[in-house]
Amino acid sequence: MESGALAEEGIKAAEDGNTRLALGLLSQIKPAEMSPLLTSYLAYCLACEKRDFKKALDLSINALQEDRLHPLIYLNLGRVYLVAGLPKKAMQTFRRGIRCQRHPLLLRKFESLSNRRRMLFPFLGRSNPLNVVSGKILSKFS
Repeated sequence: MESGALAEEGIKAAEDGNTRLALGLLSQIKPAEMSPLLTSYLAYCLACEKRDFKKALDLSINALQEDRLHPLIYLNLGRVYLVAGLPKKAMQTFRRGIRCQRHPLLLRKFESLSNRRRMLFPFLGRSNPLNVVSGKILSKFS
């Protein structure tokens, strides 16, 4: 199988939750052909399957240093932090990624971990005074 097909299948497997298969596929790609995105997926799979958090974090951070604009690299670094038991760092990473680009996978992961309630007036911004005040009032009753 060529590198492009391995990469595509590896990413698909990781997103489907099959990190064992993804790790096997991504490990077959030559290091010289690994992009920062593929490196971040490899790191996520290492954290999930091998529990090698130090190596996974090193790989993820290096991938982020090479490409600071790709939202999926932030997503995978945040996932590594979650698997390593560092949810606060994961949330910070997800926020930084969302500031770069509002990617649907990144937004979905962030919202699934966020303990924010839905806005009472969703057609207004979260920082709109009507939403802020009504949220504070409703939080007193919950």
